[in-house]
Amino acid sequence: MSRTPPFEFKNEGYNFYRYPDPESYAFNRLLRDFRDPALRRRYLDDPQGLVAEYELSDAEAAALATLDVDTCVEAGAHPLLAWTGCRMTARDRDATGS
Repeated sequence: MSRTPPFEFKNEGYNFYRYPDPESYAFNRLLRDFRDPALRRRYLDDPQGLVAEYELSDAEAAALATLDVDTCVEAGAHPLLAWTGCRMTARDRDATGS
């Protein structure tokens, strides 16, 4: 019977998860706040207004405009926040034809 070698702690961080940088806090906060349907509607009606309100960088605003999860993650979004925020907003956009 083969045995798995014991885990060797290296204090190098977790290999399968990248924490968002603190600079992307506002971007992640907006994605979290997209749980509110009224906020998603505001974004669909006036994306630049909400981008300015949350003080997103140009790169974050451009990524958010795509509503593509991978693009938002590359711009600094937390993967789960990007997935839920983008999917809910895209669903609302598609449902209303915005």
